[in-house]
Amino acid sequence: RITQGGGIFYCSGSMVNNTARDCRQLLLSSFHCANEVEEDEWPFFRVYYNYEFTECGGIQSINRSKTGVIRLTDSNDMPNGQINGSDFLLVEVEDPISPDWEPFYAGWDATGFKGNGGVGIHHPAGDRKKISTYSNSLITSNAYAIGAHWRVQWVPTVTNHGVTEGGSSGSPIFEENHRILGTLSGGASFCDMPYSPDFYGKMSYHWDGSNPIPTSMRLKAFLDAAGTGEEFMDGSYVQENGDGNVSCDVYTSCDATKVEDRFLSGLTVVPNPSKGQVTVSLPTGFEIGQLQWFDAMGRELGVETGAGMVRELDLSAWGTGVRYLTVTTKDGWATTRRVVIQ
Repeated sequence: RITQGGGIFYCSGSMVNNTARDCRQLLLSSFHCANEVEEDEWPFFRVYYNYEFTECGGIQSINRSKTGVIRLTDSNDMPNGQINGSDFLLVEVEDPISPDWEPFYAGWDATGFKGNGGVGIHHPAGDRKKISTYSNSLITSNAYAIGAHWRVQWVPTVTNHGVTEGGSSGSPIFEENHRILGTLSGGASFCDMPYSPDFYGKMSYHWDGSNPIPTSMRLKAFLDAAGTGEEFMDGSYVQENGDGNVSCDVYTSCDATKVEDRFLSGLTVVPNPSKGQVTVSLPTGFEIGQLQWFDAMGRELGVETGAGMVRELDLSAWGTGVRYLTVTTKDGWATTRRVVIQ
């Protein structure tokens, strides 16, 4: 929650890891969210943690917050009130974050990697956490500045079609390795236009791109202050050794996350593009529970239940075009893949 110009505004952001792996309380968001914040207003900047429902479809939510941040750097790319760069903001949360909150310091990739699919995690209109899904590589866009942004188009999943709204700005977009590739500047997706694109300032441009700031103020100078030369890293929860020292140098994913990673990395849908026939193959230890396929507007075209690790599916009856295939296992794991029928 951002106080500026006598008003209160909402944006999203993420805690991020750094190459010192010292769990420094760094928060990454977008500059346009706070471009008019005065120096005496940063102490009123309020950061919420784990703001989400405790269960799907529930009504109870977690609500934890810290008030007060220190501005470290930003892209300084709005000379006329219009974004003319990659639009990033980095601040440091002042007060210690309780270990009981289990903050996660996200990993990132500043190499220019486009990803092969992933999610955007955000808080539209200041609401509880929402997740939007994409299933192909990001595309370079000149929407705000030449080469400074990624263009993404969301796809439907078993829990409906993700979009973004006001309040989502500053949120991270993750690739399949759970690393941040960019932060949301804006776009055209909303509930009535779910296939319209959104635009994320590139981490690689934040890192050392041509934003109108000196080299010492680029993101690289803060996330790699130690000068290791690393341009990507994994995220981590806070680790504590027997002497009470803390670090963020180990990614300790829970068992459920490890299972999900194995499912997502081992699932194949081939060939793609296809003339209509595709083969869905699951990795060892998983069994198909249900297959659903949708048209480009998210309308369900068909559904099959069954068993086994491999299934042949004929999608030719609905003509050519983009299809979205949702694969759900008998254990409840699910993902959606984009399939082009020629």
